[in-house]
Amino acid sequence: MKRKSKIRRVKTRKKPVKRKRNILPLAALDALADVTSLGSLFNGKRKKKKKRNVDDNDLFRRALHKLFPGKTVAHLSTSQLSQVLRYAQALKDGKVNPPKRGNPSKRNYADATELYTEFHGRAPKGVKEFQVHADDYDGHPELGQLGRLVSLTIGDKDWRKKIEWGAREAPALASEPGGKQLYIIGGSQNLDGALASLPIKASAATVKLGFAYKIEYFTQKGFDNFQPVTYYHDLGEETGERPRVVYDKRRKRIHLVGGAYTVKPEGIVN
Repeated sequence: MKRKSKIRRVKTRKKPVKRKRNILPLAALDALADVTSLGSLFNGKRKKKKKRNVDDNDLFRRALHKLFPGKTVAHLSTSQLSQVLRYAQALKDGKVNPPKRGNPSKRNYADATELYTEFHGRAPKGVKEFQVHADDYDGHPELGQLGRLVSLTIGDKDWRKKIEWGAREAPALASEPGGKQLYIIGGSQNLDGALASLPIKASAATVKLGFAYKIEYFTQKGFDNFQPVTYYHDLGEETGERPRVVYDKRRKRIHLVGGAYTVKPEGIVN
């Protein structure tokens, strides 16, 4: 008799407005060259330092170390700079907690609710239960939802394929409480019609679809003022270690296997 488990997932708001994140304009790079001018990028005003304990430059350095440890401004793309500035602004507004001392790569969320709260910046409004095969999700009784899956780009050395979902058919992107394994839950995961167009062997019941290169998900997070945003992440961007994508033809399920990413409050890292 197959064992089933409950999967934790939070309901999304009705009819959210989809929008892409703004990219930091190239003109802002000139301001970033002078660290002392970074304060002008926050709210357009600079307050006197004597009236506060932490200045904008320190917040920027904290955000830079939090999101891209070991890197300098010169090593970041405009998109990465935009992420740093948004996180620094969120620190300034008190929407996220300042980074704690110690190893920032170590995460130990108590449960799926805590993971959801840390990732989104607020507690879940409710819980949705799914009756699923436990072995599809490694026996985890609870998973924290990260957002609605928008697209998954798969491929190998010489080919790429972007799989996209509409709002009504989209699965949920979730993580186990430790933040080390992503799962795709519910929705339409049937890829039978697309297998013939891929340069792979699809005769077996379990099909290897290459590697996951990029993932897009839709959600609302605290450091973007809980506005509906489609976030993207390039998997393996730091170490080059990407998860493999495996498709179960019998159960119509997509699995991510391996990789070296971690789910953190600022997003999916590596």
